[in-house]
Amino acid sequence: MAGAGNLESNLGYDNGTATSVTMENVFGTAPVGLVENYNKIKAGTSSDAIILPTVPIAPEKLADDQVENLRNVAEDQRGLPRTAKADIGSVEIDWIKYDSNGGIFDLGTALAKYEGTIYYEGTQPETYYQVGYKDLTQTIPAGMDLHATREGYQFAGWSKDKDAKDPDADLAAGQSITIPKGNETLYAVWKKSEPVIVHYMTYDENKQLVQISPDETLTGALGETYHAQIKQIDDYVFSGVKEGDSITGIFSDEPKEITLIYGKAAKEKGIVLVQYQDEAGKPLAGDELSSGEIGSDYTTVQKDIEGYTLKEIKGNAAGKYTSGVTQVIYVYTKNPAAQGKVTVHYQDEEQNPLSADVVLTGDVETIYTAEVKPFDGYVLKGIDGQVSGTFTTQDQEVTLIYAKKGSGTEKGVLIVEYQDETGHPLLNSEVTIAEVGEKYTTVQKEIDGYEFSEVKGNTEGEYVDGITKVTYVYKKITEPIELGSVTIQYQDEAGDEIAESFTGKQPIGTPLPIEKLNKEIAGYQWKEVKGLDSDARYKKEDQVITVIYKKQKSLVIVNYLTEEGKQLAKPLSMTDEVDSSYQTEEKKFKGYRLKERIGQAAGKYTLEPQVVTYIYTNKSTIKIQYVDEAGKELAPSEQKAGIIDEAYETTAKDIEGWTVKETPKNAKGTYQAEEQTITYVYVKAASKEVPVSGGNNPGNGQGNPVADGGTTTYATARTLPVAGQRQTSTKKLPATGEKHSGSLILTLTGMGIIVLIGMMELKRMKRE
Repeated sequence: MAGAGNLESNLGYDNGTATSVTMENVFGTAPVGLVENYNKIKAGTSSDAIILPTVPIAPEKLADDQVENLRNVAEDQRGLPRTAKADIGSVEIDWIKYDSNGGIFDLGTALAKYEGTIYYEGTQPETYYQVGYKDLTQTIPAGMDLHATREGYQFAGWSKDKDAKDPDADLAAGQSITIPKGNETLYAVWKKSEPVIVHYMTYDENKQLVQISPDETLTGALGETYHAQIKQIDDYVFSGVKEGDSITGIFSDEPKEITLIYGKAAKEKGIVLVQYQDEAGKPLAGDELSSGEIGSDYTTVQKDIEGYTLKEIKGNAAGKYTSGVTQVIYVYTKNPAAQGKVTVHYQDEEQNPLSADVVLTGDVETIYTAEVKPFDGYVLKGIDGQVSGTFTTQDQEVTLIYAKKGSGTEKGVLIVEYQDETGHPLLNSEVTIAEVGEKYTTVQKEIDGYEFSEVKGNTEGEYVDGITKVTYVYKKITEPIELGSVTIQYQDEAGDEIAESFTGKQPIGTPLPIEKLNKEIAGYQWKEVKGLDSDARYKKEDQVITVIYKKQKSLVIVNYLTEEGKQLAKPLSMTDEVDSSYQTEEKKFKGYRLKERIGQAAGKYTLEPQVVTYIYTNKSTIKIQYVDEAGKELAPSEQKAGIIDEAYETTAKDIEGWTVKETPKNAKGTYQAEEQTITYVYVKAASKEVPVSGGNNPGNGQGNPVADGGTTTYATARTLPVAGQRQTSTKKLPATGEKHSGSLILTLTGMGIIVLIGMMELKRMKRE
């Protein structure tokens, strides 16, 4: 056939020359089977063979393969110039095109091999194809399946209208779609999520809404749920949402505003305790206690305390009263003591110095004692000034006057000292001068806080030549530490105990544990304290202080919204005590069904307000099944979507070899809240075998029938001699409505095979 060039006898080539050979002359009435893409069959005689390629044709592209052994033909069968390699027969494909409509499909990987079912180019195509044939059922992909992306926008769905604002309801992702004859384009619908502005307001005396806190702006992806934050605002409590607004909603392509309304909080009182202490916590001045409405201003005062300088303030010297006891402590540091000076002179009677002066220094009001020095050949005669006394802010002088021995009556000196066990003076020393031999007597003195321990020296005796010293030693009296007691009780407004009491014992004068007065108790709010006075310290008397709490209340808001964020009912606000139980309910709305619930339908009130949102949809689906009497699926099930209460109508699918046994009662009806299943039941139809021309047994070239969707179909491709051997196609078509599991069938129609077989048959007839 390749060299004959007899185009008159080549069926399928229309070169304007009539031929008397018909299809029926060649094939009779036997049906023709097709082969799959990317397979090549051989046709012709043992001496003259042609290989017919099957080519997967990409949508909107040209076929690019040729018939081997065929002469180079410059025109196609329509007389038009060829733009590519020579093809034979006709090629028809149908497809659905998904247009990204300004975005991309970020698929990440290129199509490794095109097998005729899906097609796209590159890794980020703008178009995506589902390829097939008329009436082939496909599933509409979701935007996330194709990784649909457009900067600043979010994929919303598909529409047949390029400029659509909303997706077509019957083109929802996951629904079945049938490829039409030819092709169809579905366009991506994009939407931009707009922000939600939350206002925090209260009503003024004129019943006008006024702002009490800065607005908040909520942003999120289209279709996501948002929740407005119920802020804690000083002096205010949340009371509800403005009529028509919802604290919960769904981000959409329209901007929204929410107004949260607050009321003035009931004025409880707080306490401020001001204390003045040194660095060791010792009180330097009396405590001060004040109370005021929570939120009102307080101020405290720094006191001037002699001998001390302010070091720091613990707490806020000024602020607002808050719940509980606010402690402010002024901490002082002791000033360095003023220094006194005493200069001691040692002179003879002519005021000649006997030794260098001695300068004594010390803290003002502390005791000093000048040393009575002995000098050889001299005896103390007199003292000008105080040999022992206290340092003062004024400089002092003491002169010890000595006389030469033998110059007159001999005199002796007596020094009496009063010291603690460390040698620290407790009283001024006493110095007396008398004639030698004169008697003396000393006295043990009473000193507050001390008790006599011992005496060093003779408490009685006679003055002698030189210096006689008597020292009385005392030890500090250790007083028993006296403790004070305080009990702090925690009660509710009814006087019932709500937490274990605190009991403490500390030395009298120790500051009370203020943190115990501010104890936090879950589910309760501090209200007031009773029994606390301005001297917030442990006392001699036992103290009982009672802290009173009130039960906290909280809020649960229940919303009923459509999936677009529209209110179906006014939000419900439920208020009760923290830890008490709440229960919400699902409401029924005509034409809607519950899609999802956000939040806990039942639970306990918590410190923070809770939001429960019921989201409804007015969309529903029906599922259509095609089964035999045993329930076996004969064709893929289909799903259709619609609006609840709208009408639908279904029809049976034509399935070769089967007839409908019964039509379901719900073949027609209206969409309901729940998905409905519509089942068409089929029974086997009587089938008729058609013998293959040539008298061979029906089969697939190997004597076997080919099953097709439950119907027995007999292949009609004849065994053709090719270069001394025979090759038989065993390929088959899918059942009606069946998706291709391998490569697409219908790249070449049966025309190609018919042409080849027809030419061979015609050649044989001429030879005969």
